[in-house]
Amino acid sequence: MIDGKKGTIGYDESERARGTGHSPVVSSLPLKENNGTYPVGLLVEPDDNGNMVPMTAIAKVTGVMDEEVDTTKSASGLVIVHGSVRLPLLKKDTDGTAPAATDITALRKAGIFAE
Repeated sequence: MIDGKKGTIGYDESERARGTGHSPVVSSLPLKENNGTYPVGLLVEPDDNGNMVPMTAIAKVTGVMDEEVDTTKSASGLVIVHGSVRLPLLKKDTDGTAPAATDITALRKAGIFAE
C-alpha cells in the first residue's frame, strides 16, 4: 500500500518584485560572483561576461531581481526580464536608492512595466 502525501510549494508575494498587471517572464540568470547581496527589486544589466550586475547605465538595464541573492553563496538568481514589477520595491543600487523617472522609462523600453 502506498500512502502518498500531497504538498505545495509557494513563495511569499510580499518578498517578490513581480507585479500583477502583466504576468512576468522570469529567468534564472548568472550573477557576478562575490559582488555582495542583490536585493529584491534591484535593476540589473549584463556585464562584459554576461553576468548580471547592478545597473550602471540606463540604456543597458535589462531586468529586475525577483529575489534577494547573496552572490557569495549563489552564482545565479531569478530576474524579471519582461512584464510588471512593483514600483515601491525597485532599487537602482544595492544601497536601496529609488530609481529616477528616466530609469522607469528605460525599464518600460525594455518591456518591464512598473506599477
